[in-house]
Amino acid sequence: MENLQGALIGRLKNVRFERVKQWRAVSSDPERDDNKERRDEHFASLDKYNLTAGIPARYRRWRLWDFKPDTASDAVAFLERGGAATLFLHGVVGTGKTCLASATLSAWRWSGGACNLDCPGDCGIGKREVGLFLPAYEAAARLRNLDRCEAAMNEWAGARLLVLDDIGANRATPHVTEQLLFLLQRRYDECAKTIVTSNLDLSGIEGTLGERAASRLQEGMLIELTGGDKRAGKKKAGGA
Repeated sequence: MENLQGALIGRLKNVRFERVKQWRAVSSDPERDDNKERRDEHFASLDKYNLTAGIPARYRRWRLWDFKPDTASDAVAFLERGGAATLFLHGVVGTGKTCLASATLSAWRWSGGACNLDCPGDCGIGKREVGLFLPAYEAAARLRNLDRCEAAMNEWAGARLLVLDDIGANRATPHVTEQLLFLLQRRYDECAKTIVTSNLDLSGIEGTLGERAASRLQEGMLIELTGGDKRAGKKKAGGA
């Protein structure tokens, strides 16, 4: 466990370093952005604020080293990718998809991915740009309100990293389905990082959201989580 944790943290530090290089490239004040003291202060402030990004309390404790080495390594590889990237986590109920998505979002925030490239003043601390965890049932509920649909879509489309959790779990109206497809398309076009979790595989996604959604997810990284329902196992053990 310690070796895995150390290796993953090392790779995440490299992600931080790449972000710093990007800040230097776009900063109007290179000397300020190249100041080590300022960078250290910046990263410390991210840890200090410890913003939840909407991650449910049940899942905030999860870290990448809580998973199998190959799975954790694939999640970090997704964070290491520049530009547009989509990570599709699928598997049967209870295999840990939401836990892994939450751990990946937490790792991305820790690695400095929460910052906007147009730093160095605010870096998005305290704003939605730092990343967002969005359960599909919450998205569906908000999208049914036609008066607020556009504002919600703009908020989700603008998140630096979006986790869209558990799509396809509940029957959605044609309007909600259309808007979720539009959201995935907007984020794809804007080269924004997106993590999608579902009990459905790609063929199931195609049947629910359509061929375009399945195509967009297939183009990114795919991780299938296997095994039995961990929730059911814990319940059984507790009652024994």
